[in-house]
Amino acid sequence: MKLSRITASLILSAVIVTVSSSSVFAEGDTVRISRAEKSSIITSQATSLKTGSLVRNTDIPSQSIPINDYIPSSYSSVEKGYVTPVKNQKTHGTCWAFSSISTFESALLKSGFGEYDISEEHLDIWATQRSDGTGWTRSLNTGSVFEASMGYFASWQGIRLDGDIPFDYAKGKTFEEVDSVGQNLYGATDIIVLPNDADTIKTAVMNYGSVSANLAANNMFFNADKTALYAYQTFSNKSQVEGHAICVVGWDDNYSRLNFKSGYNPPHNGAWLCKNSWGTSSNSLNGYIWVSYDDPYLFGDVLSAPFAVKTVRKINSSTKLYQVEEYGSTYDFNIYEIDQNNNTKDVTNLTFINKFNFNEKYGKLDSVVFETTSAGADYKVFFIPLESSGAPSSNESKWTQLASGTVEYSGYMSVSTNNYVLPYGSGAIGVRIDGTQNNIGSRLGCDEWLTNSYGQLLFNPPVKKNTSYMKYGSTIYELSNFYSQYLGDETGSNFVIKAVTTSDKGIKKYDVNNDGKISVADAVLIQRYIIKSMSFSRNQLFCADIDKNGSVTLGDAVSVQRKLLTL
Repeated sequence: MKLSRITASLILSAVIVTVSSSSVFAEGDTVRISRAEKSSIITSQATSLKTGSLVRNTDIPSQSIPINDYIPSSYSSVEKGYVTPVKNQKTHGTCWAFSSISTFESALLKSGFGEYDISEEHLDIWATQRSDGTGWTRSLNTGSVFEASMGYFASWQGIRLDGDIPFDYAKGKTFEEVDSVGQNLYGATDIIVLPNDADTIKTAVMNYGSVSANLAANNMFFNADKTALYAYQTFSNKSQVEGHAICVVGWDDNYSRLNFKSGYNPPHNGAWLCKNSWGTSSNSLNGYIWVSYDDPYLFGDVLSAPFAVKTVRKINSSTKLYQVEEYGSTYDFNIYEIDQNNNTKDVTNLTFINKFNFNEKYGKLDSVVFETTSAGADYKVFFIPLESSGAPSSNESKWTQLASGTVEYSGYMSVSTNNYVLPYGSGAIGVRIDGTQNNIGSRLGCDEWLTNSYGQLLFNPPVKKNTSYMKYGSTIYELSNFYSQYLGDETGSNFVIKAVTTSDKGIKKYDVNNDGKISVADAVLIQRYIIKSMSFSRNQLFCADIDKNGSVTLGDAVSVQRKLLTL
């Protein structure tokens, strides 16, 4: 189908991961959109789509990680040593940050990196508005969403120590002041958004140590000593739900139903062990609570879907994460085709592309990270050269396939690219999501702007134009132009495609022959390259490109000669 036949029928879809503002905003502050409202938006004109909400409310994922062959009747990551001590959020509405950080701390322990006391305060202020008006528009110490936490982890923008940036440290300071303290230690490459399935949640707790989740924390649902919670009724008005983020760290199939609030016991035995953030003195279990298997809000589609951090990486000087966006996914982008009878159908094969300047020493492509909700679809990852116009080539015979496989789960996933040596200079990474075989829509994360149901701006992306592209059919579209032309949106977004790269040790500017010193020989090699009497390897191009403009010129040769005069 040619684009001209569906020009008026392209619609940007909200993501299919359910995330409720009521579950992660301060208690009582609910901003959400119903399924009926979302459906009416999807079938309306594209320009009406952005009446939206914080809530990415269509489906909790139906497909996820393989379930463990053996799941015991009871388990505790606390007893296994995979859970850090209980903390206290005090009066702040930052349960989302405490839950998310605890899950990351468990992932570090489970991965063998040791125990860390990570700063919730840095995540809290990172997820606030920047001086240029971009970023999360929330205030410090207030509620937020798990999208912010996952974006923080996947963008390698933090993991600072609590000893450097402790609780309430950021009060009265700018983000830049706080961000200058300490250094980024770890980042995530794989984050799983989990379905509402008990065995899958149990598998995730066993495999990764902890699962961040949400529940209805209305006081009426607790037993007398606040050690057990069961929401024995549901609310027709979602604003009545006092959402709260916790960490699921274990379970007991035989936990007695009689331990819950007297007269309001759940119908079955069994409960989840959850780490809370109200301090160790909040109850007789040193801050832990049991939540009934029968609870209708935990893992359900009223509050947000749970997530687990699968894979973390240590950040060091030999590794660089190339990325266009820095806040992670707020929506998943896809396209519908609408026929003459007004029937909509997901486009099942799209290629999403980000352009990068690989003009640094990090020349080996270790892996590519992307966010998608197209679980069960096939994927392929490509290196794509650029045309003289600067746009990615639409000629696939020029593309290099780096990886392929099946999307296992909704969330962030990384795929190995076997240290592919990147060409020096600008190039692009493409991710094709093909769900044609199973009729799965082709979706990829993007950092699109968010508003709540009251029309208040919650996230304003710092969009970079001419860096994200989409291939639909045989045509490549620049993403910001696509938003403007087909969605009536002048802000746009960038795709969540990240390149994890490593460098060869000892590679330094000026040292073209890599002999460990700067000499006349280096200047001579650059001159020979300029007159085309020899070619350079990627590392030599990096060393010779003194001004880092992506090419080696006479100016670089002069810079080497001037450098020699200072030695």
